[in-house]
Amino acid sequence: MRQKIKNKIKQISLLTLPLFAKMVLLYSFIVFIILLIVSLITVTSVHYIMERSIEQDLYSSADSTLEYLNASGSIDSAVFTRSNLQPFVNLQVYDAAGRLLLDNGPAHSIKNLSDRYIDDAIRSDNAISLPETIRGSETGMFVYYKKWKSRDNKTYYLRFSRVPDKENAFISLLSKQLVASVLLSLILTVISGMYLTRKSLAPLSLINETLKGIEVNKLNQRIIIPEAAKKIKKFRI
Repeated sequence: MRQKIKNKIKQISLLTLPLFAKMVLLYSFIVFIILLIVSLITVTSVHYIMERSIEQDLYSSADSTLEYLNASGSIDSAVFTRSNLQPFVNLQVYDAAGRLLLDNGPAHSIKNLSDRYIDDAIRSDNAISLPETIRGSETGMFVYYKKWKSRDNKTYYLRFSRVPDKENAFISLLSKQLVASVLLSLILTVISGMYLTRKSLAPLSLINETLKGIEVNKLNQRIIIPEAAKKIKKFRI
């Protein structure tokens, strides 16, 4: 049984494949690598651009909210409609004790009644400051924090967050389409490569068959070079 398997492996070995098959496989492998690299670069670039767009939405929402709060001097639910929050940006307002006061998230969403960064800042009496840059969570959420004091000297913590659901769905769809495109291109490359290689090597096959037919008593038989194979002459040593 093992001997049969070894014989099968030898039969399908690349070393025993015809020249045209080796050329097709090499060409297909090169095309596959190129398409794979291009696809990876495309997905990575789109993912990077989307992340920068989300960060810009959070920064813009924070700036406009603070501008509104500084002008009004107090905080209430009107901040959600008058502070020009960017679409899909969730704003949560916590008091000085870390309790959630306001939240513009959907009613069915899970409410973050507390936040570890805000809790750390409160427990340390602001010795541990809030993160100054946008943080990513384990769930893929982007979060940005701001601290604000009202005119009556009350402290509030603002938590701006954005879940990239639509972006992730687009990246997933784009990845699937690119994989399908790469596979389809690979199949078409193999098929077209086999056809073109067979056609281009057909004159050589004819010459080879003629050589096999020449016997001792037929040494006067001439090899007829097809018109399509006359270009081969330029490669003679």
